[in-house]
Amino acid sequence: MAFTTTITTTSGGLLGLGATTSTYVLVNVPLYTSYTTVTSVALTGSVATTFTQFAPTAASQVGTVVVQVPPLQTVTTTTFGTGAVGYTSTVTTVVGTSTSLVAVVGVPVTPFHIFVTDANASPLGYLNVIGPGSGGTYNTTLSDFSTGAGFYFSMATGQLALPPSSGVAAVPLYSVDGLTPGVNPLQFGTNNPTANTPVAASLYPDGTIRMSTGTNIGVSLYICNGVLYMGPGTPAAGCVQVFLSPTRSPATYVTTTTTTGSTSSAQTSAATGNTVSNNGTVTSTVPIPTATCTTLGITYTGYTNPFTFSSGQDFYDPYYVGFNSTYFANPPTAPLFSGTWTGNANYQFSSSSSTTLYNSPTNSQQLAVVIRTYFVVPTTGTWTLSMPSGDDVTYLWIGTAATGSGWGETNYNLRATIRIPSRSNVTQNFVAGKLYPVVILSANGAGDAGLSLAITNPLGTTVSDTTNFFYSPSCSSFPYQSASPQPSFTGCAATGIEFVNRPAPTTTVITTSSLVVRTVLFIPSTSTTTYTTTVSKTFAPSDYNPATATPYSTRNYAGVVRDLTFVSTTPPGLAYNRGPYDFTNAVTIFRGFFMANVTGIHTFTLNQPDDIGYVWIGDKAVNTWTAANADIANAVFAGPSISSNQTLTAGTLVPIRLAFANVGGTYAYTLQVKDPAGLVKTNTWGMFWQPFCGTMSYGTWT
Repeated sequence: MAFTTTITTTSGGLLGLGATTSTYVLVNVPLYTSYTTVTSVALTGSVATTFTQFAPTAASQVGTVVVQVPPLQTVTTTTFGTGAVGYTSTVTTVVGTSTSLVAVVGVPVTPFHIFVTDANASPLGYLNVIGPGSGGTYNTTLSDFSTGAGFYFSMATGQLALPPSSGVAAVPLYSVDGLTPGVNPLQFGTNNPTANTPVAASLYPDGTIRMSTGTNIGVSLYICNGVLYMGPGTPAAGCVQVFLSPTRSPATYVTTTTTTGSTSSAQTSAATGNTVSNNGTVTSTVPIPTATCTTLGITYTGYTNPFTFSSGQDFYDPYYVGFNSTYFANPPTAPLFSGTWTGNANYQFSSSSSTTLYNSPTNSQQLAVVIRTYFVVPTTGTWTLSMPSGDDVTYLWIGTAATGSGWGETNYNLRATIRIPSRSNVTQNFVAGKLYPVVILSANGAGDAGLSLAITNPLGTTVSDTTNFFYSPSCSSFPYQSASPQPSFTGCAATGIEFVNRPAPTTTVITTSSLVVRTVLFIPSTSTTTYTTTVSKTFAPSDYNPATATPYSTRNYAGVVRDLTFVSTTPPGLAYNRGPYDFTNAVTIFRGFFMANVTGIHTFTLNQPDDIGYVWIGDKAVNTWTAANADIANAVFAGPSISSNQTLTAGTLVPIRLAFANVGGTYAYTLQVKDPAGLVKTNTWGMFWQPFCGTMSYGTWT
């Protein structure tokens, strides 16, 4: 058994010996005593306890110490963003009979601005605070985004907080509850006067911030002289009801302009009220300009079209290459008719020759019409003029290109034929009410006739009725003045190129002589012996210039053709629907004028004629043409293509001559012409004019 006692000893430690004694404490500990510790989880309670359940009484006994701990408790963590300072607090909650801990964590967030708009969604500014005033309070006012105040929602109080406050210690928003707006403003402050009521703020599903107090739920907000107020009922004079929306970036705007009516206006719609979307709209209404002239319509003038275009020719000449629009800027002939028209400028006629165009009876065959007008749009924006087709050809010039009489083949904006729509459109920004000068040329050969112009507005709607878009040239000093007259050849309607087919011998006779010395009876004598030799003869252009040159002056056949392309595989055969003729050892020579319809470099090419070909371009083609001065020489079958580049002026007649020779078998040739735009044509319809169309004497040609 354990015990404790005291005894008296000497300084040397002897019991009861010596004069000097000391007192010692003796502790007697039992030997071999041990304890077992048992730890258990108590079913109830929240405090840990320890007690000895059994204490040993003998040396061989073992004691028991029991340690009880309370059960584990679950801690719930709630995290939210608030304020400018982070914080964490732990609170104990009881659900039923169970106690649990909740850790509340406040995470600092970026403050938001408050965007203020009126009832029409027009922006007024961003909420700001001014002060402090009396009692340390701050009034609310308006400013721009850069100077607007940052705000927070206080999760603890449901109020708006001002920086740098946190959600735990928000600077609250107060107001006098129920008073007329314009009397007591909403205020932020640390004081809470007895007469003021705390105001709670919450974010509604529509993205706006709504305010409420203990007695008023969802009260109205007003801006009175730049200060924010809260109050029920109709706002006082000078006050505007407003709505608040949180945003973390300044609102941006998309401007939509509508041209209508006669009065201008502008309506700015604010950004959608939430922290994500901040795009607003500025709707501007611009009145339709009052035109200086209200006279709709066009003026038109009809002329004879000298550039023939036969029925069905569009299949072989879809571009109508022989047409020259420059001719009609200053035509040398008197007009057939003229007039004004206020309806749709587009028209379509059948192949019947007698018809009425606009207000004028006429014949639609070989007819050209020049239209002058102003193009006016009702709304400013991007408009498009397009030309799906033209029967047989239609041009349009607009703006600068339509001024004066300088419009023609070198500057048109649109060109279309019955087979080929305009390669490009006129797409640009047109100002409402502005007069844009326009010239339209519509020409027909044979058969049907038509003008087709399409107008597309900025919304993408396309119309084919020009009635409300074309204004009379009388609306302004219309820019159509006379210029220098066209060359006299434009009065010649004789399109095509002359040709003649002549023999082309392949042999020639060469006569030679030699001196022979003979001896008769030992007496020498002399004599001359003549020899004839037949040899091959190479094709030589000089054998045919002049045309009376023999022995090749005989004509096999002759005529005028518009497309010189020719193929005959087995002679005899037809030559341009004539014959049959034998093309063995023959040459065909063409002469006339070539007229370009576009100014620039034109490329003439012979692609392996069967058997040989030559081309002369320019004055030498009239009567001084030789093998040496040919622009294309010795282009032969199975040989390379040979080309010549020529810089030509639109509307100018240029002499041209071609010669193609054949030995036997297949006889074939064609002329390829590439214009400055890269358009390659092998059908020569409309390219050629006959030799007498120029100013020179017809007899000058050989």
